[in-house]
Amino acid sequence: MRIGKGMVVVAAALVGLALGVLIAWRREGIGGAILVIYAVMFSTFAYFSAGRNKGFAMLVSGGPFLLIGILFLATWRRSRQRSVSSKQ
Repeated sequence: MRIGKGMVVVAAALVGLALGVLIAWRREGIGGAILVIYAVMFSTFAYFSAGRNKGFAMLVSGGPFLLIGILFLATWRRSRQRSVSSKQ
């Protein structure tokens, strides 16, 4: 079995996404940013490798991770705003 460039890209993206989720459990801002970056990369790869239904391929491959990353970033921002307002 021969490993192609596409499989390497998908494996690297999945490893990056898994690391982003693990980091986000402790540090929402950094993990959320990693998730958003890798989700965009994964969706871009899906766009170029899909034959038909490019939008659906992007939505299915990177969409859930993009949503999770945005939610982690929103949580991080909200916790920062609360800590600043409680210090005043």
